[in-house]
Amino acid sequence: MRRAALVQGLVLALIALLLWLLADTTASHLAQRGIRSGFDFLLEPAGFALGESPMAFEPADATWRAFLAGLLNTLRVALPGALLAVLLGILLGFGRLSDNPAARSLCGTVVEGIRNLPLLLHLLAWYFILTDLLPTTEAAFHPAPGLYLSKSGLALPWWGDTGWEIPEPAGFGIEGGARLTPEYLALLIGLSSYAAAYITETLRGAIGALPPG
Repeated sequence: MRRAALVQGLVLALIALLLWLLADTTASHLAQRGIRSGFDFLLEPAGFALGESPMAFEPADATWRAFLAGLLNTLRVALPGALLAVLLGILLGFGRLSDNPAARSLCGTVVEGIRNLPLLLHLLAWYFILTDLLPTTEAAFHPAPGLYLSKSGLALPWWGDTGWEIPEPAGFGIEGGARLTPEYLALLIGLSSYAAAYITETLRGAIGALPPG
């Protein structure tokens, strides 16, 4: 019993010594190169701008505000993207289980096509579609009242002032409302459809594993 406790104590001491040597070596190397450690940089000016942000942000603002803006941007894409992915995944999943051969084949082609493309290529493809293949703002698609879709993104004038638009003219000839940029739309559509393809297969496999009845 004592021998086991002694061995454990020696091992812990050895681990502590190795951690101390690692910390001391790292600190000395950082000092030699003039690199500061710690979190003081969070209070320094960021020195860069953000393409779009749900909060006011300037290059002269502190770096911690850039991290906060990035977190809000992530949530802005992740939350609606997760909802869209689940809804689309359920729809495609039941489509793959349909008795209708046409619906089953169509859903299978969509899912396999998405899953066989790398995510980065998927995002670039959607960005190309939104920025090159859509019409200009002067000839924007008008699929429904208050909706305008063009190279400049999706205009939602009936939403009111949401604060989500980027700081530049909307270019749709309308005042007020909000605009979802093509960059945001490409990220939202790409991530949600890519995740939906895997949700579809998970749902199909889960239902297929259930016994009849």
